[in-house]
Amino acid sequence: MKGWSTAFGQRFPAQRLIPFLGLLLAFFLWPSLASADSGTPFMFAMGSFQVCGTLVLGLLEGILIALVFRAGKIAALFALVFANYASMAVGLVLLSPLCDFVFGHFMNRAPLYDMPRLEWILVGISFVITLLVEWPFCLLLLWRKRGRWWKSVLATGLAQTASYALLIPFFLHISEMGLYRDVDVDPSFVASVSDDAVVYFLSSEDGDVYRVRLDGQDREKVTALGAKDWQDKLFPRRADDGKHVDLWSGWGIPSPIEEKLVLPNVGVLPFPDAYNEREWAEWTRWYGYGVPVLDFRSAQARAWEVRQGEWGDWLISAKDEGTGQSLWLSFETPYLLWYARHAAVMPGDKVVFELTDSFYQLSGRTVHVPDEIVLLDLRSRKLGLITYGRSPVVVFPEQTVAAGDTSKPD
Repeated sequence: MKGWSTAFGQRFPAQRLIPFLGLLLAFFLWPSLASADSGTPFMFAMGSFQVCGTLVLGLLEGILIALVFRAGKIAALFALVFANYASMAVGLVLLSPLCDFVFGHFMNRAPLYDMPRLEWILVGISFVITLLVEWPFCLLLLWRKRGRWWKSVLATGLAQTASYALLIPFFLHISEMGLYRDVDVDPSFVASVSDDAVVYFLSSEDGDVYRVRLDGQDREKVTALGAKDWQDKLFPRRADDGKHVDLWSGWGIPSPIEEKLVLPNVGVLPFPDAYNEREWAEWTRWYGYGVPVLDFRSAQARAWEVRQGEWGDWLISAKDEGTGQSLWLSFETPYLLWYARHAAVMPGDKVVFELTDSFYQLSGRTVHVPDEIVLLDLRSRKLGLITYGRSPVVVFPEQTVAAGDTSKPD
């Protein structure tokens, strides 16, 4: 391999770049190979990027600028490494307000429908911010050169274009977006649903109890509760007669510390014999993540096995053992993490669950990404928004039992 001449003012053997390129390759591949038992690959990616990835990119940018603009090698490496760490620090400070700004001003529809577009807007704004932060370092590096102003602008643009050409594929590879790959996110899907089920839920604004039909229509307030804390939740409990369901509220972890009967006899169990006491008890614990789903189907009509995860890389997974069909919903990116909570499987293989940005709730900041209650049809692989709110509880009117087992395939 031949070396480069004059880039650093002397010959620079290309062989010396092999260890550096090996380090760069390891940085981009290691997070995807990390064990998910102690976190998600995305978490490893972000951690490794902040620890060593910033240094690697700074060295890469320094070498590139030194080669193209004949800057001193030591000065270029130091300037661009410091520029990248400064950019990382600014990014950590601006991440929350930047997301709030974009989600608050560029969201035209529900977050479920707009998020892919908003993510790319965030990438574009991040690119511009990085240019502004790192440009003074390039200007200082090239200060003694003729045409330093326009050369520093070109140098910054070149460095960031090269970095983003690596970072975008890297984060696309690491990010989990099965929510938009495995199913069809369809705004018209929910409106076509004709099931009789009703969803009770808490309003994120006033904390009161509301209900809505499964097609998103007839949303109405049921009773005042004032459950505004993010740990407040609704949950169903089997009534004394064994067939009906009462609606309860609770607060606290790992199980509700304070429980309160909200409404008695809000609906019926479609198939009481399939009722699982353990699953229902588990369903009320913790935040609603990583717990068994409530399954309202008959024991004979559970071809799809549905599970709910704890992390953004695992929202809802489902598999039909008979046909081998499966899906895996996830959404975990540098700008937003979504979690699934309070999932329930209905007759007909439809799943109701909450999509929440709880990572930011835990950090105590206010965001413009409201909690959403969504409907997933496992058979048609369609997903849509029912309404805004949290802690959904699915209930069934009396005629559901009279109609028989509707969960069997047509």
